[in-house]
Amino acid sequence: MDATSERLLAEARLPAEDAAQLLAVADGLCAIGQLRTGTRAGQFSIFNFLLRCAPDHEHSSADERTPYVVLMRAGILRRHAWYARFWPPDSERPLRLQLPAPIDKSWHWRDDLEEIAKRLDRSETWALAVGHSVEAHVAHFAQLLETVEVLKLGDDQFN
Repeated sequence: MDATSERLLAEARLPAEDAAQLLAVADGLCAIGQLRTGTRAGQFSIFNFLLRCAPDHEHSSADERTPYVVLMRAGILRRHAWYARFWPPDSERPLRLQLPAPIDKSWHWRDDLEEIAKRLDRSETWALAVGHSVEAHVAHFAQLLETVEVLKLGDDQFN
């Protein structure tokens, strides 16, 4: 990962290990959605925490792949919210990630994400949709993050 990408992840308060887990679980939810409904999108809600991932057709173009939007919200009134876009890698480009403002310092979302990952890992649906464990999918995204291109939202280099 280049220094700019590392800096942007740090500014977003999203360490690479957390980014790998978040993207892996979000991608797995999309795979489950594809299996269940034919649409590559999905969500999981637990303890007033919502994780959702879906294609962002509004920000795709004819010469670009469609990006995915990852949305996290928490609290009864959804006081905490954060989102990002990512483009899965292909033969020409690495994983690309576009980040908004930093994740709120007071928001402890990692435990909820870990609980979702544990519940998904025990499900037959995850195994059918993804083909391997959550841990293996996280490792796959950790490897993709080694060459990730990261930009702040609003930077139109990817659009």
